[in-house]
Amino acid sequence: MRSKKPCGSGDNNVVDFNMAADSSSAWKDEEVEALIDVFSEKTIQFSLEKARCPKDKSAVYNDVKVKLESQDNPSIQPQNVMGTSKEENDCDILDPRMGEENDTDEGDKESYEESVSDRAEGEVEMGTAEKKRKLTGKRPKSKKTRLEKYEELAKQRHERELQFRLDLQKLESERRREERQHELNILQILMQTRGQNSAASFAMTQHYGNCGNPTSSNSSFSSENDQSFYQL
Repeated sequence: MRSKKPCGSGDNNVVDFNMAADSSSAWKDEEVEALIDVFSEKTIQFSLEKARCPKDKSAVYNDVKVKLESQDNPSIQPQNVMGTSKEENDCDILDPRMGEENDTDEGDKESYEESVSDRAEGEVEMGTAEKKRKLTGKRPKSKKTRLEKYEELAKQRHERELQFRLDLQKLESERRREERQHELNILQILMQTRGQNSAASFAMTQHYGNCGNPTSSNSSFSSENDQSFYQL
């Protein structure tokens, strides 16, 4: 760390300390004692700015600017800063390079904004064109996919209807078979009942006797009770 002697006139002094990560250089005892004496008598204001360093460097440098003002006259500005020969009225900033840096930064900012806006417009136009191209490329495919899907659904519906009709035909055939079987059962019952009635009536007509005159020609024989019967 290095120190720079105060510069200015009267009770107003400005001290610039350049602090770095490299601590190879040490402060001398006289400088430390002088700095302690100055700090004990002055009001101190610090301004920290992070300095730029190359990417290949691992150390980070900070510029520490210490502004010393007298307690009696706190509003008085130093005549020069960092050993420059600027007048009192012209001393508006601590670093004379700040004005140039500000101008450069403003110019760089404007050019950067213009380049960013141009690039954004180009990206928007390119993105819109790509989007339109992608949409136009996907539409035929989507139509074809939907058509295939509708055809598949129609085929499935036709298969379901066909299966439903087959099931109805099977049920109708089963119903007709049961009806025919029922009719046959009824017919068999009727035939059995009719046969039984015919046999009973025939048996009853074979056993009636003839109670007429025994001397008639129709009588085959006579008994003691004067009864005649038909010849079997």
